[in-house]
Amino acid sequence: MDKQYIYITAFLLLIIFAIIGIINSELFEVDKIEIIDNDFLTDEEIITYLDLEKELNIFNLESQQLADKLIELPQIEGAVVTRSFPRQIIIEINERQAVGIVGDDNSYLVIDKEGWIIDDIYRLSEWKLPLITGSDILIENDMVKLNQMSEQAIKYLSFLSKSILQEISEITITTEDEIKLFLRDGGEVRLGDESNLNYKAEVLTSIYQDLQDKNLEVDYIDLTYQKNKVVKTK
Repeated sequence: MDKQYIYITAFLLLIIFAIIGIINSELFEVDKIEIIDNDFLTDEEIITYLDLEKELNIFNLESQQLADKLIELPQIEGAVVTRSFPRQIIIEINERQAVGIVGDDNSYLVIDKEGWIIDDIYRLSEWKLPLITGSDILIENDMVKLNQMSEQAIKYLSFLSKSILQEISEITITTEDEIKLFLRDGGEVRLGDESNLNYKAEVLTSIYQDLQDKNLEVDYIDLTYQKNKVVKTK
């Protein structure tokens, strides 16, 4: 066998072993984990859930596997996990947006527009969101199952901005299958049936903002009939 070939092969093997040694060295041991856009879960809860507290080489990181594990949590709708060489992990979280609260025996459940349970609380004051009433609930696989009218009520809430949601204390389904809101300042909003909910959300936002700008308190806002909006102040 040609000696030159042996020398070249040995040299290449040395290079390979050196690269492997460097890759597995402390130079690429993860020492920083950055988590972005998480409100419901703390950094510590996410790190513990993903089992990232142990020593981890950045080359051994299974980014997609970690992202898939995160979206198994009911609070998280999407996630992206990336490596930032040489020693950092970046986790971007897309959390579900809370829109309302339903009662469950001795506690309350915070849910998103699809009924996913985001939080389990014991005092309504922990979240400034509308309490959804007028419908029985069924819990199934981290989700709240509601009837058709309650689903429409939640759909309506999903059209509202966070600032407007915080001004609503309760949304209820009446015995006539109509949707009614109660504001935290004591006012009432009558939506009627489940038709044109997106439009009714836009109208409420516009009216409520105008009343606030004029420093007027709401007695009631009636949006039951699309072409005949009624606003009464106190």
